[in-house]
Amino acid sequence: MSFNYSEAARNMDSSQIHSIKDLHVGKKIDWKIKVRVCKIWKEKLYHNGHVLGMNLIVVDKMLAKAFIPETTEDIEEIPIVVIASCRIHMRNGFPIITSVPATRFYVNPLHEANLETTVSFNYYTPINKLNPSKIKWNIRVRVQALWKGITRETKEFRGINLILVDDSKFRIHAFVNARFAVQFKNELEEGQIYNLSNFIVHEYSGVEFHRCVRFDKHIYFADYTKLQKSSNEGLKICKWSFDLFELLDLEKMQTDKRFLCDVVGVIEEVDPILEYVNDNKEAKKQKRFSITDGRCTVKITFFDQLAESFEEALKEQVDQKNIVIISSVKIGSFQGELNLTNIRQQDFT
Repeated sequence: MSFNYSEAARNMDSSQIHSIKDLHVGKKIDWKIKVRVCKIWKEKLYHNGHVLGMNLIVVDKMLAKAFIPETTEDIEEIPIVVIASCRIHMRNGFPIITSVPATRFYVNPLHEANLETTVSFNYYTPINKLNPSKIKWNIRVRVQALWKGITRETKEFRGINLILVDDSKFRIHAFVNARFAVQFKNELEEGQIYNLSNFIVHEYSGVEFHRCVRFDKHIYFADYTKLQKSSNEGLKICKWSFDLFELLDLEKMQTDKRFLCDVVGVIEEVDPILEYVNDNKEAKKQKRFSITDGRCTVKITFFDQLAESFEEALKEQVDQKNIVIISSVKIGSFQGELNLTNIRQQDFT
């Protein structure tokens, strides 16, 4: 990057030229600066595209010297990169730089060879800021859970369900309709981090049952949705995020069928796995046990595949006290006692 000021300085008295750093607000209007235009763009109204004017980013010779090795003897003081016109906000207590349309970066030629990657800007919307106003969203999320949606009566495949979590530990449910499942099923992997863009955001109507996440919006994939494994470091996204409830509070939550919940406790009173045939002549398995938090004890029943997985997980545990977190548990009752059971999307850790 080089700067040639001969054209701009022609017919200009250099003794009257001001430095950008000397400019200040006031009644003075006879400022004179010698600058290079680094960026120019039109400013338009969003709703009708009407051009309001032109915006310029300019730099004077003082800043230019930092990019011309011949003008300085102390190479170590030359900045490697300058980021111009960026936005700064706080997330999780840390300052984060994000781009706006005017943002540009400038790399000192002396240090270009030392840069291993190309500088780029990606702005990701936090999950809790999503709304139905548009489809051109861009989020960076981890797939915390993934499962197939299958109708109980016909065994028909309806689509793929996802629980997504971002770097603020906020979660949202997403659904890939069976029509688009072929497009995404080979790319989706539980635990993987993705850049997800161009999707539909819907608000819950309030009558949906067994919702995994207590957020009033959810995501729908479409044929124009883009899914790509995240290749950049970015902010850390936790492997799991839970919305844990006190065991004492579960009984009064039993009548609210809208939500599932997450619980944690010490495992007690583990029964052997039970195999039986239900009224529909289907072979079933169940695993019963209890969990306690020291103040309250609650019965748990796992069915079928989760019962088998839990049985195997217990065999690998050597500690006398095993603590378990169960996500998306259904609150119900059995023989007059509070009982928590799994549905297809339930998991434990």
